[in-house]
Amino acid sequence: QGEPGKGLGLFGVINDRSRCGFEDNGDKNTGTALADTIAGSCTGHPAFRRGAGRDASRVFGVKHFAGEVFYEAALFVRKNASAHRPDIVSFLREKGSSFVREFLESDEQKTEGLSAAGDTSKPIGSPAAGTPSTDKAGRPRRKLFGRTLISVFQQELNELCSALEARSCRHVRCLRPNDDQAPLVFDDGSMLRQCRYSGLLEATRIRRQGYAHRRVLRGFAARYALLLNSREAR
Repeated sequence: QGEPGKGLGLFGVINDRSRCGFEDNGDKNTGTALADTIAGSCTGHPAFRRGAGRDASRVFGVKHFAGEVFYEAALFVRKNASAHRPDIVSFLREKGSSFVREFLESDEQKTEGLSAAGDTSKPIGSPAAGTPSTDKAGRPRRKLFGRTLISVFQQELNELCSALEARSCRHVRCLRPNDDQAPLVFDDGSMLRQCRYSGLLEATRIRRQGYAHRRVLRGFAARYALLLNSREAR
């Protein structure tokens, strides 16, 4: 995600292009245009990488906790806007089972919830001001119903984080000491790879930046109040 005053960020750029009718037909030109826009917004971020090699103009990279991954920019916008088509939704409403109709109603309620939470942009496919209603070939632009995939992901991630914050979670991570299932053998390289790819190293780095252990105030005060004089303790 972008930081305040430092551009939209990767998700923001892709969502913005989805909402303003960016024509992503998967060719080199659209891939280059999107990669340039992403680079203009994300250059300088420690996790962003410019493309390299023969296809550098339409490639960008992201430094994940498990390593760097490079992506071709083409079709990112189209895949992000792969929401329910209105003709399919209409058909399922009329011919689908009660379960399908209930599912569609639930999806609409989530869409309304996003708008109420501050996502006030137009539905996917709604042309922005000044955007023609047809593409370059004269075909009508396809209007899509619902949200972008990124919006769905962000909402579900926020809901998950809220649920975790409301609980005191304890996680147990199981790691294989070696790949041969041999007893009393500890493979340093294999263990390190598992720690890196499961996010344990990144989680440890983040915890070290703040206070890794937190105590409930009442319990802390009861345990250490004797170190203070009576006035301070009160």
